[in-house]
Amino acid sequence: MEGKLTHALYLREVGKIMTPAHRFVAGIYQPQLDHTGALTEYFQNLLPNVTIGARPNIKAYGDRFRYMSGYKDAEDFFVFAAQFGRGCIIWGIVCGPGMRDPNIGPAGSMKPKAGGCGPDRTP
Repeated sequence: MEGKLTHALYLREVGKIMTPAHRFVAGIYQPQLDHTGALTEYFQNLLPNVTIGARPNIKAYGDRFRYMSGYKDAEDFFVFAAQFGRGCIIWGIVCGPGMRDPNIGPAGSMKPKAGGCGPDRTP
C-alpha cells in the first residue's frame, strides 16, 4: 500500500511517472501510539503543501483523507505524509536519478526500492 500511494502521489503532484532510476522508501504508522509524536511533528514542519480530500456529496470528506507534500524540482526529490481519517499515516520519500539513497529520519534503516511499474516492478 505504501509503494502504490508513493507512486500515485508522486504522479499527482509532480506530473510524471517514477522510473526505475528513482529510489523510494515508504512506511506506515499509527499516530496514536506512544513515541510517534516526534515523527508526526517532523512531517508537519517539513512539508509545506497540504491537500485535503473533498467530495460535494459527503460532508467533512477531508476527515477521511488528506496529505502533506513537498517537492524540489532541481533534485527531483518528493516527500509526503498522508493520513486516513484520524488513524494511520503513510509516508514516502522519492529521490530522483543521481541522488543518493534516502537516509534521513525514520528512513535511515530502510532499504530503498527502485521506482517504476511493470511486470518486474509492481509497486
